[in-house]
Amino acid sequence: MQKLILEYEAILYIEPYLDQQTEEINKRDLLKMCVDRIKAYQRVNQLYSQFEETDQLKDQSKLIDLYSKAIKQYTEYGCYKGNDKFWIEDNAAHFFLELAYSDSDERINEFIRYQKQLFQIRCEEQLKNDETNDRLIKIYKQLLGDDQISNISKQEWEEDVPKQLRLFNQVDILGKHVILGTGKSQLRIFNNANIYQKFFKTPFQNVLYSVSSLHTYIRNGFAYIHVDELKNCLLDLFLGRMKKRMQSHQNKYQYEELKKDKDLMDMFMKIQQTDSGMLSQKYQNFEQDSLNALTVRQQAKDHFPLCMEYLIDRLESNHHLRHGGRQQIQLFFKSAGMKISETVKYMKMQFQQKISEQEFDKQYSYNIRHNYGLEGKRENYQCYSCTYNMKQNPGNDEYHGCPIKNFNSDVLEKYLKSKSYEETDIKRLIELKKGNHFQLACTEIWHLKNKESSNTLIIDNPIVFYKESLNHHKKIQLKVETEEPKK
Repeated sequence: MQKLILEYEAILYIEPYLDQQTEEINKRDLLKMCVDRIKAYQRVNQLYSQFEETDQLKDQSKLIDLYSKAIKQYTEYGCYKGNDKFWIEDNAAHFFLELAYSDSDERINEFIRYQKQLFQIRCEEQLKNDETNDRLIKIYKQLLGDDQISNISKQEWEEDVPKQLRLFNQVDILGKHVILGTGKSQLRIFNNANIYQKFFKTPFQNVLYSVSSLHTYIRNGFAYIHVDELKNCLLDLFLGRMKKRMQSHQNKYQYEELKKDKDLMDMFMKIQQTDSGMLSQKYQNFEQDSLNALTVRQQAKDHFPLCMEYLIDRLESNHHLRHGGRQQIQLFFKSAGMKISETVKYMKMQFQQKISEQEFDKQYSYNIRHNYGLEGKRENYQCYSCTYNMKQNPGNDEYHGCPIKNFNSDVLEKYLKSKSYEETDIKRLIELKKGNHFQLACTEIWHLKNKESSNTLIIDNPIVFYKESLNHHKKIQLKVETEEPKK
């Protein structure tokens, strides 16, 4: 199979291979490389899940140990370092997986999470001895162009960065200064008058996604970035470009044409089966029947995101849901591991308040079996992503979609009060909604349901909310059970 080797930002610092154009790669070999890569992704993902990010920040040795273990896993599956041929194959496997994961927003985000970890580790390894930052700047210029990033002169520092943003630090009178940025309130302290040499100037659009979390000064369309933040900006550029590329695959005619190739579709299917199998291992410690017809109400209260909790509320009060609501909740049940017999039992319990069992079987049972892949095309349908749910505009007597987005502020506030959230928490959630930060609001609700968690996840799928909530609950239980009783 002729495989075009595209310029791959993750190996921009492997200069000899940038000009490589084509390589003959057998389909069977390519499939094996992709499957091995997925296994490596999942093993490393499991390693990351064992480390709280706050612990990593507090203890650098934990982060070094994490990277060391991750490199070992990548190496075991042939995804780390090698000869000239390795980088060509690595390139081919990456881009084929980009294509294979481009069929939905949920799958795109999943692949980006995987690749982020590999890219970070490769960056750290390649740049750990780059004390002058020459190599890092070289990568930037290769990626963006020579005119897109530059040092700033002392004159620019004095003229472009207002003195009120270079506040004298009253705690230490030895000439330290701080830069106040547009991001977090934490201040960066600088020790000498030549600190301007540590800053670089780049057009604002190059750090569009990172800038809100950096200590960054913006002026005339340029962002002034401290060298310590450049790796984060590089990661942002890499992931941003990759996401745009993958999203474009969803609408490209050539991608639709690929679906006509049976061999390629078989490869995509095997890749998906490998991924699904690995994902199921991640949650193998959960009781298989923890979610059933009798536990739905309590699980909704403790572990469901607001969209699912609201659907349960409406179903149990109206004893009916229209098609959109049924689809959303049934696919959530399926992805959460609820057996089809329990889903049928729960839905029937609610609907039979208004209709007979025979009417339910005739009108609704087929649809449930279809969602579980037992009728029709027998496809492996999964829970709708947050992106999909936020695009929904439910009409009268419809309750699907994302309530954080669809409710007006007054209705959302009233519903949150009915769930006994604190006034200060409700105010914060309403502000996030008003800023169109719907997923951040959902993530905030996750933290309100899971106190004392330092998990830094961003909710992009209702099933992530549910399973990570269960995971946190399990950790708390295990901690309680293993703690020695106080004397």
